[in-house]
Formats: sequence, structure tokens, C-alpha cells
Amino acid sequence: MELYEEGIIGREETGGLDLRFGNAEAMIEAIKLIAYRKGKLGELGSLGVRKAARAIGRGAEKYVTDVKGLETIITDPRAATGFGFAYAVASRGSDHLRAHPVFEMLPYFKAVASDLFGAPEACILGEFKGKVKMVFWHENLAAVTDSMGTCRFMHASFYAEYPIPELMAKYSKAEKQPHSIKYHEWLSAATGIPFTYESLMQVGERILALERALNVRFGVRRKDDYLPERFYKEPLRSGRFKGKVFPKKVFESMLDEYYELRGWDLKTGLPTEGKLVELGLNDVAEDLRRRGLLAETPKRKPEGKTR
Repeated sequence: MELYEEGIIGREETGGLDLRFGNAEAMIEAIKLIAYRKGKLGELGSLGVRKAARAIGRGAEKYVTDVKGLETIITDPRAATGFGFAYAVASRGSDHLRAHPVFEMLPYFKAVASDLFGAPEACILGEFKGKVKMVFWHENLAAVTDSMGTCRFMHASFYAEYPIPELMAKYSKAEKQPHSIKYHEWLSAATGIPFTYESLMQVGERILALERALNVRFGVRRKDDYLPERFYKEPLRSGRFKGKVFPKKVFESMLDEYYELRGWDLKTGLPTEGKLVELGLNDVAEDLRRRGLLAETPKRKPEGKTR
């Protein structure tokens, strides 16, 4: 629809449809054409936006909004900066369900955000502080709930936040607080294997490490963990966040912080041996070593030394 309004495609490509924003009838008809691959529009739409833009040419590529080949959803990274960062680093492309960091939409949890993510701004739209730790936490939790088969929208919603249990006592008298759904207790009761909050969240971290190990075998590197350029350069045109972009320098700094949390090499995005071994993934580390895809663990600077 944007390409149509910008004059890059016309009625010849749309099969005569007036594909302007707000034309609901044309939208429904376009969906049918794509579903059945009818006409030029159906064939182009069935390719996905990246391949469709390449086929169209004429500058269509600059309008594409995808990460690793998967299109972004309606939540705009320039406003929902946590969601935006999660799109960029998601293992399955621009997939909001890899993290689903709804914490940034819950401004009344500022105190909890300060404890969990180091900054109250983590739960404020349009801000950047604390968002990396928030995405990291949500990704680990999402991997756990996927493995348990529990509802993603329940694990991180108004109804069932899952912060560190010890925080519950601290906020027990708060007017608004997250409910405590203790997945580790459920899993312990069902399996007979003792789980704690910490051990269960490490399971999530291990899953993310495995996904990264697989992705780097497919060629994914730091260059792929980025948002489309237009989000860095084009300001939002209207609404509460009018004029806002996601600054590229801020994003780069956030990506460095995220890689450090994940134990990935800052330059390449490859997993480091130290982190894989720490997570009990020695066999994965060995496999990546054989393939030349294992990064060295950075040497820590000696503490207490001054010039």
C-alpha cells in the first residue's frame, strides 16, 4: 500500500485495485489475491516483502521493513524501543514473540523495572535505558514458557508477570503489582525435579544459546541483528512520538550490551566458548570449534590495578 501511494507500483500491478491506506475493501481483495497467488499482485505478495521489493525494483527496497527476512508487525520500533530492539536480535527474524517485552508498556511498574532491569525507564515507551536487560529477561522467559507449553500472553501481561520471587515481598503492599506465577514450582511438582527461579531462567538462556549456535551455522552474524535503515533515519510522521527515530548510535551501544549479556563476540556475534561451557553446552562449543565458528572468551581486565 505504501508503494502504491508513493507511485512505485500502480493499478497494473494491483490488478486494478486502489490500494490506498483505509480502503478496506481493496485490502480484503488483495489478501484473497495473495492467498491464491492470482495476478501480478498475488504473485508478488506471495514472495514476502523482501523478495517482492527486489522483483519490483524502482527503489522499492528502501520501504521494506523486515529483519532476517521476516516482516515487522505494527508495533513501531521508534516508539516501542524495547519491541524494536527485540525484533533486531530475535533468532527467528523480526518476531515479537521471541521476547514479547510488554513490560515497557506497563509504566506503573517503574520500581520493579528498576530492580529487574536497572532503570525505571525500561517500562516507558520511547525510552532506551534498561531495555536491553528487559529484552534479555523476556527472551529467556519466553523460551521457558514455550518449552512448558504455557500461554505467551499470560507469561508477560497485565495478569501474570514473573519477576524474581524475592521482589514480591518488597512490593506486596504496592497499589499495583504483578501477580506471581511460579513456573519453577509448577515444573518441580510435575517432574519431581527441583527447579528454582534462577535455574529455570538459565534453561531459557541455554535455549537462546542453542538457537544462536544454529543460526551462526546458517551464516547469521552481527550484520544481521539490525533494524531496517528507515527506522534509524525516518522520523515518525504523527502521533505521540512524532519526529522520533531509533538513533543508530544508541542501537549499536545497545547491541554491544546485549552481546555481553549473551556471551557473544562483540565484533562478529559468534558465541564464545566460555559462555557455552558455563551453560553446560560443551558439545555445542566443540561443534562450533570444528566449524571455525567459536569465538574466544574475552580476557577480563585485572581488577584493582591502576596506572
